[in-house]
Amino acid sequence: MRLIPSALQAVVLLCCVISIRIGHAQEVANSMTATAANHVESEVCMACHPAYFEQMRTDKHGQAADERTPFARKGCDTCHGPGSSHVAGGGGHDVGGLTVFGEGVRTPATEQNRVCLQCHQAGQRMRWQGSQHEAEGLACSSCHMVHQRNLALDRQTQAQVCFRCHRDIRAFSYRSYGHPLRDHKVVCGDCHNPHGSTTSALLKHDSANDICYSCHAEKRGPFLWEHPPVVEDCTLCHSPHGSMHPGDLIARPPQLCQRCHATSDIGQAHVRQPFSFDNSGPGTATSRFVLAGSCLNCHSQIHGSNHPSGVDFMR
Repeated sequence: MRLIPSALQAVVLLCCVISIRIGHAQEVANSMTATAANHVESEVCMACHPAYFEQMRTDKHGQAADERTPFARKGCDTCHGPGSSHVAGGGGHDVGGLTVFGEGVRTPATEQNRVCLQCHQAGQRMRWQGSQHEAEGLACSSCHMVHQRNLALDRQTQAQVCFRCHRDIRAFSYRSYGHPLRDHKVVCGDCHNPHGSTTSALLKHDSANDICYSCHAEKRGPFLWEHPPVVEDCTLCHSPHGSMHPGDLIARPPQLCQRCHATSDIGQAHVRQPFSFDNSGPGTATSRFVLAGSCLNCHSQIHGSNHPSGVDFMR
């Protein structure tokens, strides 16, 4: 009977020891936080980082007169965190527990993004959480730069930022036909939202067709006679990033048209013998069916027709 109270006393004593140690650990952590939580003025940062400080004077983030900017609040510390420990430690890349932005740094991408999303959460960035780029572990600083020229926002350099990862698209842009990506008349951001979208290709609209219609409104319709592939998806026939065929087509007609029409009697009669100029036999093709525009020599309104007799897209 005497063993039970002794065991209880031991348990109580152990709990007290654990509680004391936890309390001590918390006090140490709080004291460290209090030590590192001291704010320093931006002028102190300028002593070691004059180039960054001068650049911030011309950047929208560094306008202290605008209450919406980081510099109007706590200057450099607004984004990088309290800098007293960094200063007391003599500076250095990983000294003082500052939030550092960029690739290959100690600060995780999620922590970097958390700082940016404190201000940049609305608008096109509403779907960043769960987006393809967020899932790949990209940080805002992977594409954007604050202390240097922001290449991702400049139409002259935006494609260079995207091409660092999307090298296949860069290769497409060097093909003979395509949108003028290399001339900077069309940029990636005109069609895609890199911060997140409801589509798998990060399109700015709900479908590829809606993107195309923003420039090619004459193809929108509705038409009296509609071509089913056109209504479904423009990319069934066109390669928007670049192509070896005129019109950004994925193949030249009649081969492109044959993907759907080769098995019909009409399709076979038109293109079964594409290099035959003999019209005497059944199923032979004449030159107007296969040369130059091929199928488009006759079916010129291939995107749709409003003519009462345009069922074959010839008017």
